[in-house]
Amino acid sequence: MSEGELMDDTALLAGFEDGTLPRSEWTHEAHVRVAYLYSTKKSSPDAIDCMRRGIQAYNVATGLRDSLERGYHETITIAFMTLVLVARRSSPDAQSSVAFVRQHPELLDKNVLGRFYSSEQLNSRRAKDEFVAPDLVPLRGMDEGASSDNGVTMDVIAYNRSAWDQCVDDENRWTVPASSAEITAARQGELQVLLTPTKHVPAEWLLNLAGSRLLCLASGGGQQAPMFAAAGARVTSFDNSPKQLSQDKRVAEREGLSLEIVQGDMADLSQFDDGSFDLIFHPCSNCFVPDVNPVWGECFRVLRASGVLLAGFTNPARYIFDDERMENGSLEVKYAIPYSDLTSLDEQERESLVFGDGQPLQFAHTMADQIGGQLRVGFLLSGFYEDNYGPGEDAISAYLDTFIATRAIKPG
Repeated sequence: MSEGELMDDTALLAGFEDGTLPRSEWTHEAHVRVAYLYSTKKSSPDAIDCMRRGIQAYNVATGLRDSLERGYHETITIAFMTLVLVARRSSPDAQSSVAFVRQHPELLDKNVLGRFYSSEQLNSRRAKDEFVAPDLVPLRGMDEGASSDNGVTMDVIAYNRSAWDQCVDDENRWTVPASSAEITAARQGELQVLLTPTKHVPAEWLLNLAGSRLLCLASGGGQQAPMFAAAGARVTSFDNSPKQLSQDKRVAEREGLSLEIVQGDMADLSQFDDGSFDLIFHPCSNCFVPDVNPVWGECFRVLRASGVLLAGFTNPARYIFDDERMENGSLEVKYAIPYSDLTSLDEQERESLVFGDGQPLQFAHTMADQIGGQLRVGFLLSGFYEDNYGPGEDAISAYLDTFIATRAIKPG
């Protein structure tokens, strides 16, 4: 829709303020436009107050009955106003509210607050009645218009759960289920699984899978777990993302396979007894937790004596480069190791990652923690190989293999 086909700013604001704007035209986009208009006329706190009072008055004028699911929501109003205030600083030359929203289409996503809030937090009665701070990722600029006695905390596990659910919706390569042909091949003894992007795990790394107790750790997505089940293993798929697990379930139902599905944090396997598994398959995913050492400790505990851990992980060298330049084929060193999206990026870069892209937060662990961490908890390494994304997929793969796979044994 072109700018000329939309109600102009003067008419929109007047209709909102005097209650004559039809409810059918009080869309999410209209909310964002009015928020922008107040941000150009008022200080940040006053703009938020105008938006609050305006929505409440408009709801009364148009006869909207308030309930938990409908009506004025304090947290949503303040959080969206904060996003608008921050976005406006990067678009000082927007000539109208329509021009502003065209420059910031991310604000038109009604679900964008899911990148900052868990659904339980945002949909609570308390959040409707009073402002509640984000429980996943802080909102930059929150101090301009609202404050919370609770403070703002970063829940990496909860945020990455939501981000990986979004990856499923976006059909990320690691969320696309295995085909029926791949399942058939696994049933026939031609199992091909990945710990790293392109190299298949050597057949000699795998145990006799028939009847073995196998934990697929942080490897949902309908790929590895169903293929192991097709090869005869008794598989438990354990992942942080409900939608990744739903992909495993989808393939299992499609192919008549038996899978146990468990949601949780890879660093906390407390629901499993000691010695529960013969084999753990853990593809590249520990870059999504801030500390990898608890992962190795839990893997050691839940494996039986002589059990095997197959793990894939990222060489930390991959994280020292400026991402934008690397995508353009230029390798410019920018970050130190260990790397964290939380501390290595500046506030604007982190906001762009979370708000603009909604990507999972990542962490680069040192080799002392990736390999040394396995040795410290008691594993013995019995296999090692390296991998990359393949020709043409990224600049660094032309020079260096940046993914590693290890085979480790629990002595006994």
